[in-house]
Amino acid sequence: MDVFTARRETANRVTAAAADRRWGRTESREQPMDLISGTDPTASWWLAVALLIVTTLVVAVVLRQIVVTAAAIHAGVAEVWVRGQRVANNTIHIANLHRTAEAVERILGRAGRIAVHSEAIRSHAEGCPGCPSCIWGERPGGPPGGPE
Repeated sequence: MDVFTARRETANRVTAAAADRRWGRTESREQPMDLISGTDPTASWWLAVALLIVTTLVVAVVLRQIVVTAAAIHAGVAEVWVRGQRVANNTIHIANLHRTAEAVERILGRAGRIAVHSEAIRSHAEGCPGCPSCIWGERPGGPPGGPE
């Protein structure tokens, strides 16, 4: 750019600034780099404040999403915990069922022996004319409580 063009641009800027003041406009015609470079400290300060506000809002939104997600995870974990406790409770009951099944098998074995003895008593009673007194040892000619 030559000297003549540079003077004309400077004059245009001065004229524009005078027109702005005359019409009450306070807008600055600075370039965006002037905000960053610090040639206008007030504008740079306001830019920093605006960036701080935007950054704070973005962080607040992200933190809110984290809190909502954490609450959803907590609810899911609580449900898993409750179901896990139910499974543990059922596991204890399964062990009790095994013990119950063993007890039932023992009872069935004894009941079988009782059934065999009951059948022996019934068959004895059907063939013995002196029953039931012979069972109590009152049978003449035989040992008390013995078979015929």
